[in-house]
Order: sequence, then C-alpha cells, then structure tokens
Amino acid sequence: LSMYPTFDINDQLAVEKVSKLMRPPLRGEVVVFDPPPLDFRPFINKRTGEISEVPDGIDPGWDYNPGKAGWSRVLEATQATIDSGGP
Repeated sequence: LSMYPTFDINDQLAVEKVSKLMRPPLRGEVVVFDPPPLDFRPFINKRTGEISEVPDGIDPGWDYNPGKAGWSRVLEATQATIDSGGP
C-alpha cells in the first residue's frame, strides 16, 4: 500500500511506454514493470500423494488465504449463534 494516497482500488491507468534512455524516472513518477515469467514445478503432497503444479519459488503450504480461512470460522460460529436464537 505504498501508493495508497495516489491510487485507489479499481482505478484505471493509461500507460505510455517511454524509453528510460531518454531520461531517468523522476521522484513521484509511477514506473510500470513487466511481470516475470511464471515457471511451474510439480509438487507431491506427502500426506495424500496428490501431484499438483505450483509456481516456482512459492511455498505450496500457502495455497489459501489464512485471514480469510480464519474469518470463515468466525462467520460460521456467528451464523450458528443466530440460528440457535442468540446467546
């Protein structure tokens, strides 16, 4: 979120490709990079034996959002409390 004051979520940008040989970027200018290529490698789950493809350099143990997973348990508990008529 280092650019939070400048850009907001869902903002659209028009980008024009300019050579950095003309002049270096100035302070405050936005620089857009091409993403690196994604290389995948096979991963064998030691517990289930399932084989899947994961991006090279990414730990396959983090294939979910831990924060979202935690909130789903909170929402389930809240819904169960509501369904039972409250505390």
